[in-house]
Amino acid sequence: MIDYFGDVPYGEAVAGVSNPKRDSGSDVYAATIELLDAAIANLNKESASFYTSNLFNVVDSEDWIRFANTLKLKIYLQSRLVNNGSAAIINAIIQDGNYITAATHDFQFNWSTNDNNPDSKHPIFTRNFDSPGVITNYMSNHFMEELNAGVNDKSVVDPRLRYYYCRQADRNAENTTEQDCFGLLPPTHYGFSIPFFTSNFDGYWGKDFGDDGGIPPDTGFIATWGAYPVGGLFDNNSFEAIVDRSIAIQGTGISPIMLLSFVQFMLAESALTLGTIGDALSYQIEGVTQSKDK
Repeated sequence: MIDYFGDVPYGEAVAGVSNPKRDSGSDVYAATIELLDAAIANLNKESASFYTSNLFNVVDSEDWIRFANTLKLKIYLQSRLVNNGSAAIINAIIQDGNYITAATHDFQFNWSTNDNNPDSKHPIFTRNFDSPGVITNYMSNHFMEELNAGVNDKSVVDPRLRYYYCRQADRNAENTTEQDCFGLLPPTHYGFSIPFFTSNFDGYWGKDFGDDGGIPPDTGFIATWGAYPVGGLFDNNSFEAIVDRSIAIQGTGISPIMLLSFVQFMLAESALTLGTIGDALSYQIEGVTQSKDK
């Protein structure tokens, strides 16, 4: 909220005051650092008790401490333009090594296959895979195009593409009305402009960012969420419309909160802008590698 708005309510807000006054962004940042430092101190006590849960990949206090130190790294990186001490503190965190440094440390929320009482499937899976005709999210044309080969002079398809997106139908659908919808322009019978995917990659049919036009009866044909991160289908060219929640891994996805790949990209930015420990390019390559491995 600070990064979006600057000064925001904090002190009076968490104290329960109605209509709280705003605090300076720097004061709120400082308060979050104090909370993290206090948490780390408490977790380091011999008498410390802590929340253990496979919902968050945490089994001992060290997992929480690593996460707290990684959040501190993030905060000091974000505030580097107004905090002269960011470089020294980030270097200290790197040298100490007690932050997220391995994929096994990934801090994420793990969803399950449980369908009711409670519904513990990934919420994006839940609202998109109930039955035909209820898929609520269009996939981003731009991002699908960026992942595809042959676009912007790329020659290799991003290996994450079929994990991120699953195509329900290909461009060669038997029904000509459906087939027309995969063309470069929307079919004339819709009567208004609908963005369709415009490259040569069959079935990657989504919508352009910012388009608020009407929605045609296309939910059985548009590209939808894949296996990662919501627990949908891996795209193996089967081109089958979603029918219910029993598909594939049934919503056992994750909500990534702080992953090793994120940390590598932060360290790359820090090395590049602050001159902190490590090589920016090496961090960048490792971040990409970890994202693909994940």
